Amino acid sequence: MPAKRARGASRQPAATASSTSAAAKGAATSSVLVHRCRFVDQVPDPVESLQYDPSCSRLAVLRANSDIELWSLSEGGWFREAYVPGVPDTPVRRLALGSRTASHPDGRLFSCGLHGVVTEWDLARLSPLDNYDSLGGAAWSLALHAGSARLAAGCEDGGVTVFGVVEEGLENVYRLPARGGRVLSLA
Repeated sequence: MPAKRARGASRQPAATASSTSAAAKGAATSSVLVHRCRFVDQVPDPVESLQYDPSCSRLAVLRANSDIELWSLSEGGWFREAYVPGVPDTPVRRLALGSRTASHPDGRLFSCGLHGVVTEWDLARLSPLDNYDSLGGAAWSLALHAGSARLAAGCEDGGVTVFGVVEEGLENVYRLPARGGRVLSLA
């Protein structure tokens, strides 16, 4: 009479000693290397404004969290030249990028926002250099005309404040009267 099998036992024939030792050797020699890698789920903030200066191949990027990035084009492609972290509760909306000159070898960068201030940035120290009142409430748009050295800020009240860009900073040249609606774009 055949021997009874234990419940759940396999019907496969028992392995011989030689096949068991070969399997053990194969398991010992074949190993799997595991590399643990963690990825950071970093999502950059949306772009609020772009300003390109073709004279020196630079791009100023304003992000929705008020971070400012300066990108330069070199032979190898684009690289981030400078980064200015945004200040919390500072609603910056637009940028204007000026060319490099002998008196400003890093160029000039201006920003405006809903706080009603036009700011000139010191690109060597990556900090605000000076602040100017927009004279019309929140500043929604900004445009720099390098040929005439004029900076225009479109304001909440519908007026446009025109500044003269001089070596020492900005000077108020004139103000176009308010037209009743905010100025969202300037060229």
